[in-house]
Amino acid sequence: MARQRETCGISRENRCALTGISPLWLSVGALCFLFGTVGYCDDAVERMDVRGRILIAHRGVVTDTIPENSLASLEETIRRGYTHIEVDLRSTKDGHAVCLHDNSLRRAAGLSRLVSELTLAELRALAPVKTVPDFATFCARCEGRIGLMPDIKEWPPEAEEAFAKSIEQPMIRHGLMENAFFIGKHAITKRFADRARVSWKPSLEEARASDHIRNAPGRHLFIFGHAVAFDAPTVRGFQALGLKVIVSINIFHYLRVGDWEENGNRDVARMIEYGVDGLQIDSVYEPAFREHVATEITAITPAACRPAPPTSVASTAD
Repeated sequence: MARQRETCGISRENRCALTGISPLWLSVGALCFLFGTVGYCDDAVERMDVRGRILIAHRGVVTDTIPENSLASLEETIRRGYTHIEVDLRSTKDGHAVCLHDNSLRRAAGLSRLVSELTLAELRALAPVKTVPDFATFCARCEGRIGLMPDIKEWPPEAEEAFAKSIEQPMIRHGLMENAFFIGKHAITKRFADRARVSWKPSLEEARASDHIRNAPGRHLFIFGHAVAFDAPTVRGFQALGLKVIVSINIFHYLRVGDWEENGNRDVARMIEYGVDGLQIDSVYEPAFREHVATEITAITPAACRPAPPTSVASTAD
């Protein structure tokens, strides 16, 4: 199956968001050349069969019309069949968790205000819930539909306790804690290690020597990192210790060396072949995942069950 390349593209601001690179670093011309038309946002895209894998959309499915961490991104992520959505969490001045990657509201709302200096009520007067959702609203939309990978960003020091509670309470209320994978700031994520899984980044040798291994580590920890850190023996080694391995494949990892699209697509296939438990991907790499899964399905489908090729029709013209 040929990999699809959509024509809707990804906006300049969304490109910079996905890469983590300031717009000042890249000219408009360079961005257009670099990213071309890689947005994968056809409304006709079918729901995926992830074949038992964990598949996490990094900041949700992001397109030219769907911003990251938004309610629209959540809905599109669910529609496409991802098992989890990675969502960035920051705190307002009064300790409410909101879904936002940057502290500044410039990309999300075109304002130079900082979310850490605003109360939730003040934030809501500036940015609608559909664009910058509070985490409680986001969790309510997720219940029974998709799992979460909360990425804990920053919070005002005086708001730490309130921030932690504003993450914990809606996740418990909506049944999202047990199936969650936490990444980000350990001061917050460690609070949930007895009820969810928290990311861990040891070497295989460090993991084997760790006290964690004596206490059913797979119930509380998972291995998380970029594809460059893994080969097949390493993946199998972590899994032998009872640890799930989830690999991130994001555009930012590939911008400085070679072809970002081809290298990312290659890592998608390589990680699946290694047998990782899951992938956290930017949605531009979704076609590569679909292509590999389609190849798997074809390989295990008996020939008798496959659709017959079309019968050729002889031309009536001489």
